[in-house]
Amino acid sequence: MHEHNSASVERIRAPLRAGISPASDQCALICLPYAGGGSIAYRHWRHLDLGLKIKNELVALDYPGHLMRPEEPLSYSMSDLADVLMGEVTRRWERPFILCGASLGGLVAFELAKRAETAGHPPLALITAACAAPYARTISYSVSNLSDDAFIQLVTERYDGAIGGILQDRKTREILLPILRADMLIVEKYTSSQDRTMLSSDIIAIAGEDDRAVSLNEAARWREHTTGQTHLVSVPGNHFFVETHAEEVAARLRTIFRHVGGVATHRPVVQRPTQ
Repeated sequence: MHEHNSASVERIRAPLRAGISPASDQCALICLPYAGGGSIAYRHWRHLDLGLKIKNELVALDYPGHLMRPEEPLSYSMSDLADVLMGEVTRRWERPFILCGASLGGLVAFELAKRAETAGHPPLALITAACAAPYARTISYSVSNLSDDAFIQLVTERYDGAIGGILQDRKTREILLPILRADMLIVEKYTSSQDRTMLSSDIIAIAGEDDRAVSLNEAARWREHTTGQTHLVSVPGNHFFVETHAEEVAARLRTIFRHVGGVATHRPVVQRPTQ
């Protein structure tokens, strides 16, 4: 449980209003996709108004070995994956930047945020979508080591039926299954490490109302990974709401970035869509 610090309520907006340097006319929004996915997951985000005081540059990344980077080897650990992606952060951290990740991407964004803060360049904020906090994750058996059929069944049940339908196509299955297995292995290894690092950046944790894989309570436990403010947001949609409900996500982010305040660090305020 963190002590409430009223000054930290302005943590997200103050650097944007003041400006970090004369060249800081943009804020980089660096987005990481879910397991098996790619930068296309954020295709609807490019022209969204997130309520930032300055223009945001969308930087949607792809993982090595995935569909947009097929010539590179897959990563099988968070350390290796972060090593590959960190350059995208370092080349932008002299101006404001926000790290955003969906599912696996939330954990990747957290790891990149940790490295950036250690180097003295913390992100303006960390946004996690459809992602349980490391403290909230428990794995009783290895998903990545299941047989192909059992793996597909579990993924279909946990992350909604569309994935199972895609994996029924033989050619798609041959391409996508090794990628999904590698990504799930990263999640399992990272979860078992029980990382206890605390960030100073504010964390915005977003949960889907119909997400069968990540509960609101699991998302809320991101408060245990920051000394800053925690904003817990609920939006319509299943595990893939960053694609299917991008407008709703943007609306919730606008509320936070334009009207930061009233958030208790020990009990995050849940913001639900108006009917």
